[in-house]
Amino acid sequence: MAQSLGILVCSDRHFDHVFGVCGAARGKGIRVKLFLTHLGLRLTRHPRFEDLTASVDITLCRDGLKSQDIQADTLPLDGEAHATQASNAELIHSCDRYLVF
Repeated sequence: MAQSLGILVCSDRHFDHVFGVCGAARGKGIRVKLFLTHLGLRLTRHPRFEDLTASVDITLCRDGLKSQDIQADTLPLDGEAHATQASNAELIHSCDRYLVF
């Protein structure tokens, strides 16, 4: 069974670190799941965000999208990627390791 890494991103300051950690984990065969919330949702506007969507499973906080005034239909993710904080709780429970940025 492959290992898994969950990452909560609630800051808009660490895209390069998040991107690097995801790439390193994927390079070792680790399944990576991101949950973006609060200010972390601003990373969806980063020029390399679409590169990140191609390599990891990303979930976006539905209420956070509203609070950050981000239009979900402008993002390269489908509606299934929009979830509640309950999804974050499930992520914590299901992953072998969990990081917070």
